[in-house]
Amino acid sequence: MWLKTRSAEASTLHVKSRTAEGEGFRSAIDRLRQDATLGGRLSEAEYVSDIASRDREWLGIGEEVEAVEGTLEKVYRQQEAAWQA
Repeated sequence: MWLKTRSAEASTLHVKSRTAEGEGFRSAIDRLRQDATLGGRLSEAEYVSDIASRDREWLGIGEEVEAVEGTLEKVYRQQEAAWQA
């Protein structure tokens, strides 16, 4: 097993253990993989919720975004009219 710390080097660790094989092993691993809290992971629903919250914060909420889009469109139309004149 290779362990990596916060440094650039990895350490080797030799472990003698008896691991389950076949269906018992697969069952044990599947239980670990389904637990989103293991390793500080998030469930997909929590991840999507966090991303939506972040986007609302970063991009602005409703009216603010519409106001900016309206301003940009107005400037574009003015420049377009000037180019065609």
